Amino acid sequence: MDLSGTCAKPEVAVKGVFRQTVNLVPNGNEAPFYQAYVDKVAVAVAEEAPFRINLVQPKVPLVQGGSMQLKVLVEKKPDFKAPINLQMLFNPPGVGAGTAQIGPEQTEALIPLNAEDGAQVRKWKIAVLGFADLPTGRVWVSTQLVDLEIAPPFMTMKIEMGTAEQGKPGQLLVNIENKTPFEGKAKVQLVGFPPNVTGAPDTMEIAATDKSMTFTVNTTDKAPVGQHPSLLCIVTVTKDGEPVIHNLGRGGVMRIDAPPPPAPAAAAAAEPMPAAPAPAAAPAAVPLSRLEKLRQDAAAKK
Repeated sequence: MDLSGTCAKPEVAVKGVFRQTVNLVPNGNEAPFYQAYVDKVAVAVAEEAPFRINLVQPKVPLVQGGSMQLKVLVEKKPDFKAPINLQMLFNPPGVGAGTAQIGPEQTEALIPLNAEDGAQVRKWKIAVLGFADLPTGRVWVSTQLVDLEIAPPFMTMKIEMGTAEQGKPGQLLVNIENKTPFEGKAKVQLVGFPPNVTGAPDTMEIAATDKSMTFTVNTTDKAPVGQHPSLLCIVTVTKDGEPVIHNLGRGGVMRIDAPPPPAPAAAAAAEPMPAAPAPAAAPAAVPLSRLEKLRQDAAAKK
């Protein structure tokens, strides 16, 4: 069949056609020896796939530097028992996606998405592909298209360097700059502590008007000494009943100091003080060299 596309706006005279290059005689990593070009799509009518997948439209955006999970629902025929593997058809620029699998007894799965700090802000059309291996071969299906919005983060955070001595608590200040108002409370979890170091409480709540927050840091005597730039705040803002997850303040530093050495024990009072040594005799004067004498004379004339 022929495959072509035109713009939905009549005033835009843009048309696209299908063309595929087929390498008939490849040549490794070099240019193929022989190629053919086709402009028609091969279509076969087959039996209906034994399952159907549906991508749930997200109600909230994926923020820059944040993460979310896409929900995929499946409808199966009664006798279908194979697992279904899911993957994104297309990742918007700056967005990374994982994969998921729907087991024989499951009806849904979640695909994790992560956005870089510089992910392009706009709405994208996305879809999810699913495949299952049947006795007759592999069968692929697709979900419908849905909108995925990439948006700026609701806030920014800066984790000031925290310090603590081994075996003692410390304080960690987090400064907040709110960009987008939100209702209710946002949950903040501080993670990335070095071994034998914990935050208290594990999770705190903030409002859109808060400018800072302080965590208490507990350490043991086995906490590693040094600077640890691994702290991160995971902030969850609930909007329209769904979470908007931010990863903020990456690279926050926690410094662990060793306890000071113990003071030396005072000498026993009864122990007599050693006698002071006799003063050493003053060294004999050394005669000046001719060069040193000239330098002293020149300095005296200034």
